[in-house]
Amino acid sequence: MDEIWKPIDGYGGKYEVSSYGRIKSYAQDRVNGKIKTGNRTHKGYLSILLYDEHGNKKWYPVHRLVASAFLENPDCLEQVNHKDEDKKNNRVENLEWCNNDYNNHYGTRLSRASESNRCCKTTSRKVYSVDDNGQVRHYDSIGEAERQTGMSHCNIVRALKGRRKRCGDKQWFYA
Repeated sequence: MDEIWKPIDGYGGKYEVSSYGRIKSYAQDRVNGKIKTGNRTHKGYLSILLYDEHGNKKWYPVHRLVASAFLENPDCLEQVNHKDEDKKNNRVENLEWCNNDYNNHYGTRLSRASESNRCCKTTSRKVYSVDDNGQVRHYDSIGEAERQTGMSHCNIVRALKGRRKRCGDKQWFYA
């Protein structure tokens, strides 16, 4: 598919967006325009800074500019989904309008979000604990230690890695 350029609404032809997810500014080069580079947001989306005729500036997510210019939205859906789940791929064929529920349950989002929200990774390595009385308890895994002691696996891992001296009333070691 050839790259198609369309003007960005509300900017009087000063900016164009392409079907490949690129933004062109005609502020300095009024004939050919200049491709603008954006910045990544903390969530990984490409965002671009645009200036209106009064010099006011506003950041826009590039995927929303592409979707607004190239995709019909008859149901007035409020979000744009990346079909391949790659936030850097802002090509029009990779985007679709959707609602919040669809976007939140699309593809592998839930499993990726769950994995990234974990405070640490569990391991099946054997571990043991030593309490204040010198009693040693062995566990086949951190998960088993968590189930038997009721202590958070994250805190056990922190103790194992030396980020904490103890977890509960025990010192923790890898077997």
